[in-house]
Amino acid sequence: MVLGRELQESKKEQELFENLEAGYKRLKLDISSSLGKEPKVYGVAGGSGSGKSYLSERLAVLDPRILHIGLDSFFTKPVLRGEEKDYDQPESYQLEKANLFVHALTRKGAAVKPTYNKADNSHGKAEVKLQTGGIIILEGLYALHHNLVAEINLGVFLEADSDLRFVRRVKRDKGFQTVQDVEDKWKFADEAFIKYVSETRKAADILIKNNVGL
Repeated sequence: MVLGRELQESKKEQELFENLEAGYKRLKLDISSSLGKEPKVYGVAGGSGSGKSYLSERLAVLDPRILHIGLDSFFTKPVLRGEEKDYDQPESYQLEKANLFVHALTRKGAAVKPTYNKADNSHGKAEVKLQTGGIIILEGLYALHHNLVAEINLGVFLEADSDLRFVRRVKRDKGFQTVQDVEDKWKFADEAFIKYVSETRKAADILIKNNVGL
């Protein structure tokens, strides 16, 4: 397994897929050949609205031994920016704790992770078990952050135009937020993408463009 600093500094070749379906098929084949062996961790990162959750959920239903872990579970609290709240900064996530969780899960087969309910802003905890020969899909804005890549065997980064990502976020959040609320938070999401999330692209093995549809 490659250490995080070495992975980010190396100039390895990255596979590029021009659309989500092509990337999905590539990952599906890789997962099929990896199940039943040593635990393998896939990190799926990208900006808000890039399709991380959609791709991860499609992969997770391929086999009951695949465990989908969202980094949102490790969210703590937003960063205050004056009177506004920024939910997209890396310090809002317990990334080192997430790293320890994945480490324990791959070595011991079970670990306790925090839980977070966005609807009522509540926190809890739950025990998670990984089946023998299973696979972990770790998905989130910072799934390829330098605090996590030491545990990642294969990194995936999804790319999409900013305008399309915004429209997807409006569509996703329309049940509990107004368009104005999404617009107010988007400036922080876009800023975090430019400053932090896009930097993790270099840690990916596979790059997937996802500019089609909603």
